[in-house]
Amino acid sequence: DKEPSATDINYRKLFEYNLGQALILIGLMVAYALCLRPIGFLPATIGFVVGGSFVLGERNWLAMILSAVIVAYIVWFLVQITLGIYLLPLPRALPEANDAFIGVNQMVVDTVQSWFEQTEPATEGASQ
Repeated sequence: DKEPSATDINYRKLFEYNLGQALILIGLMVAYALCLRPIGFLPATIGFVVGGSFVLGERNWLAMILSAVIVAYIVWFLVQITLGIYLLPLPRALPEANDAFIGVNQMVVDTVQSWFEQTEPATEGASQ
């Protein structure tokens, strides 16, 4: 019988792996998918990242919450702005808050775009 390599799953040691942790993470993924529409992308993603971090052993609540908020916002912003895919950022029950949040973000995008337009080098005299 050949000894398994380091990259193979050793089925004889299957119960030594932390299967409970994996099952909890799968449950968190299902809950995340079910919560995206009713509570919005940002709260669902923040909850998933914090919950997943906790399950994986992190106990610094400030670091978990701060990193979850930053990551969730950056992902939402990039998907919304660069890919043009609309993700409801906040709970569906708060349409005014969603509109205000998206409006503020659009102002940020417009401001950043105007900065880049001002710093673009002049193209006069460029080869034709």
